Amino acid sequence: MADLIVGFDVGASSTKIIYGLRVGEKPSLLRMPPEVIEVTHHTLETYKALNGIGIPQPEAEAWVEMGDRCVVVGSLAREFLADAGMHELKYERAVYKVMTALGVIKQRLNLPTKFSVALGVLLPYDEYPDRERFSARLKHLLKDYKFRGERLRVKLEHFECVPEGFGLAASRLKTKGSMWFKERSLSVCMFGHRNTSALVFTEGKLNSRLSTTSDLGFHQLIEKVRRLTSGQKSEVLTEAVFKAGSDITATNSAIASLARSHDEQFRTQETEEIVAAIATAREEYWERLKAWINVTVSTSMNEVILCGGGAIYFKNELEAYFKRTSTPTYWGHEIESLIVDVIFNSRSGTEPLAFRLIDVWGIFNKLKSSKEQVAA
Repeated sequence: MADLIVGFDVGASSTKIIYGLRVGEKPSLLRMPPEVIEVTHHTLETYKALNGIGIPQPEAEAWVEMGDRCVVVGSLAREFLADAGMHELKYERAVYKVMTALGVIKQRLNLPTKFSVALGVLLPYDEYPDRERFSARLKHLLKDYKFRGERLRVKLEHFECVPEGFGLAASRLKTKGSMWFKERSLSVCMFGHRNTSALVFTEGKLNSRLSTTSDLGFHQLIEKVRRLTSGQKSEVLTEAVFKAGSDITATNSAIASLARSHDEQFRTQETEEIVAAIATAREEYWERLKAWINVTVSTSMNEVILCGGGAIYFKNELEAYFKRTSTPTYWGHEIESLIVDVIFNSRSGTEPLAFRLIDVWGIFNKLKSSKEQVAA
């Protein structure tokens, strides 16, 4: 039986991991920036020599070594000007993200250098066929590698790779039961940062003919804003645009904070330009999303399950759209509330992040239930 249970969401905006050590133990959350970059050992040693002040958390200064290769992940990768790999296969970078996350968790929980893991990973639907290649590569590298200079030997005891959106479908199945699930046609629509996808379930199983993914992620809205403005960084824009939501005004603090000019007159003008850019990008992006939904999601669906950060951003538009087509929607609010209670200790203001964790929460609990059955 695995020592550790890990649910892993290879997000393009952030890597989201839910993990637990033992059956019955409260799970924890680990989040890391998505950047990954390979550097030389000399480059890393030079950085450490110049920035050796303090005692950083392992996730804040994370790297893995495999023989003569060195890969930097997360916050430290940003120091080396890495990008989020929006145009690369997620599973290729996911290998190093998983290795890094397991190293962080090992140090957080003070695990021995040899331990086993049951791992569930969410990937875009179009990368799902690569799961065997991903599994083989991961299993090979986990056997013997270094995290922050410490040698680790991790046994991949159980591995599940599922399409994004499957975690929420699994939660719905667990709540409603197999008979309910088999009798309905369901579509799980994931509005992610990199991809927008639909998993369609008919007669209780995934319908590969109707399921699809596209590159119509939230990043397209952000890139449009960036092209219409001056000197904005994608990660800063993403946070501000998402926080502002539909309140696209110059008085919105999230939007006002994007202005870079120190001159008051220029700053006012710049803020107005940013507001216009966001409003334009939002309208154009929603029209593209709506066209995608028209083609992808049949009006004959018994239920459409909505998830991902983009779904929150366009919640009003999505609810109005499916109300017009008389299609019932499910947002997983009871799961969101449970995550707020368990992961965030009922802290207010954590609901948007909790909503974005629903999918990885589902795959984590699927693994946990399997482990509990084995233990019984």
